[in-house]
Amino acid sequence: MLAWDTARTWWQEHSTVPFEERLGWHLSCGLVYSTPSVFLMVHELCWDPVNRRAIQGTPNAWFCEMATLTGTKTLAELFRVVPHRHEWVLFVRRGGFQIHAWPWDRMIQKLKQSTN
Repeated sequence: MLAWDTARTWWQEHSTVPFEERLGWHLSCGLVYSTPSVFLMVHELCWDPVNRRAIQGTPNAWFCEMATLTGTKTLAELFRVVPHRHEWVLFVRRGGFQIHAWPWDRMIQKLKQSTN
């Protein structure tokens, strides 16, 4: 199964929002990256680290809404495909509601450690 098939199947089982709606939004307002082994839907937003929430303002974060990685691929693919760095990288785990916010440099360091 291709990465985007896996993403769509998971989304349909865990969300009330149609997959095609979120995909379309990311194609218009975010970034979609798809290969046979990687599927990413990310977008920019302004993150307030003190209050731990998104706010209106100049984007300072990438929010990874969906990441499906198969085989030997890792989340490092995200850093390869986004057009520029931001201060923060945000994500939720497996459909959870808690936003995990990592400083860009700390996330890069963590990924380097996990591949060694």
